[in-house]
Amino acid sequence: METKYAGGQQCSIKITTKIVYIDGNSVLVTEYSGCDDSPMQKTARSLTTASSDCPDGDDGEVAVISVTKKAFLIENSIISTQLDPCSAQILTELKNLQQNDMAMIISRFGTPNSVYDWVIKTANPLINSNNDAETDWKRDSNDNALDYNYLTHIKPNYINQATQIAIARTILHEMLHAYLISLVDDALITGCSEVTNFPILWNALVNKTYNNNPNRLHPEEISRKFITPLQDALKEWDGAKESNRYYEDLAWGALFDTDTFKYFHPIGSVSRLRIMNINAAEDNNNISNGTSPKGTKC
Repeated sequence: METKYAGGQQCSIKITTKIVYIDGNSVLVTEYSGCDDSPMQKTARSLTTASSDCPDGDDGEVAVISVTKKAFLIENSIISTQLDPCSAQILTELKNLQQNDMAMIISRFGTPNSVYDWVIKTANPLINSNNDAETDWKRDSNDNALDYNYLTHIKPNYINQATQIAIARTILHEMLHAYLISLVDDALITGCSEVTNFPILWNALVNKTYNNNPNRLHPEEISRKFITPLQDALKEWDGAKESNRYYEDLAWGALFDTDTFKYFHPIGSVSRLRIMNINAAEDNNNISNGTSPKGTKC
């Protein structure tokens, strides 16, 4: 901790900065514990050349990442005021990762065509109450879908039983879900509740990418495009305490009902059972067929 000057105000703060390249332009993002040791937060981000009133010192660390402007704006417009405190803290940590924050992940999925709004809250899912989490369009008073406006519900009972890393994985998967729905909005197909189903969206994306040819579903391509970004984020968030395979197995967690998962991890395979048991153990904070959870509860 050092005494520095932030916006002209003297206070004791710890500075951590990220130089973010957005469409080729550098932007300085400062994360700090503010006056009176308030919780760590991000300063407002300005899409201008990098500058700072609190230059990096002995306490600071600088990381350079590259994101698109649209992904950057999406991350900064996430509304989480109705999240429970534990999930809200996990979300904040995922947004503040140095190398694999949420804007970076979205950029690695592929540059969105449009900036969209995403609200995430702790509440029972509206479409299927059996789901632990669910993402759909926000809707108006006549139940019409609002383009580029998405709403995620995470079930309170799930929050109460799952480990923190399971919640982190769920938030990242719902972020991917919102991204996939934005592709539907790009195609001007809205208003159908069935199309919000994650496996349907995922299968449609894969079929479009590989021209409906399952023999071209190369595992390295799927891994590079979608699994690896989630794996890397979970690994960084968790402090890399476990093996790479553990984080990769968690990243597959929402894909059990997709053709991709069935193709690469067929019924009866060792990898399929391992992945399902690891995710079940973390989701329920309990032993699943001999597999114990590694995460901790909120």
